Amino acid sequence: MLLTLGTFPTGFFLRMAYSESLFLLIALLVLYGIERRWSIARIAIVAGLGTAARPVGAALIAPLVLYVWRSPKQTRRRVGELCWSLPLACWGLITYCAFL
Repeated sequence: MLLTLGTFPTGFFLRMAYSESLFLLIALLVLYGIERRWSIARIAIVAGLGTAARPVGAALIAPLVLYVWRSPKQTRRRVGELCWSLPLACWGLITYCAFL
């Protein structure tokens, strides 16, 4: 293994799983879901997957909040949807905190 790593380092790096590309895929999926008008629950679950992939996935909560807030509903209903969708969008971080 050490000889392979010393002589052919890409043999090591191509076998490792990195979370940057997964996070980019999830971020694009959240934005695609917003563009295609998916349900709030589905987008929140995908954003939660982003928080599970990387801690900076919490940045995916901002597009979710804007998506909910710009919906053509009454203000009271939008606030209610934010109350249940924000914890759902943080399920990755909540699961990691429970693990710790």
